[in-house]
Amino acid sequence: MQKESKPTLGFRRGCILTPAEVEEIRSDIERMTTPSWLTSIPSNLGEPSHGKLKADQWRTVGTMYLPISLVRLWDQEEGPSDHKKMLNATMSLISAVIITSSHTTSSAKADLYLQYMQAYMNGIQDLIPDYQF
Repeated sequence: MQKESKPTLGFRRGCILTPAEVEEIRSDIERMTTPSWLTSIPSNLGEPSHGKLKADQWRTVGTMYLPISLVRLWDQEEGPSDHKKMLNATMSLISAVIITSSHTTSSAKADLYLQYMQAYMNGIQDLIPDYQF
């Protein structure tokens, strides 16, 4: 039985996650213990049958579940180098989202937000050189 190789970013018709990675993320969501006040996420995330996510569900997926799963899946020495680059860009974007959804603001937070957004945009430009912002 041949080992299935992971395609690198940009070579899968616009897809970033493999079906196996989506299953891993779903499994992580089911296994994670979260506070009762945290917005619940459909266990069949990514399937049309769960309908559209609400804004708070997107925020929870993006700032809670995805970072944990993507670090576990993509932060590996033997993985494709594009995965590490995509992980770094994604974590920069997530960090910027956390800052912007905070209930407080300051000049320091604004500066940090700018740094994260620049890191995200530079990361995307490195991964997808033809992408126009």
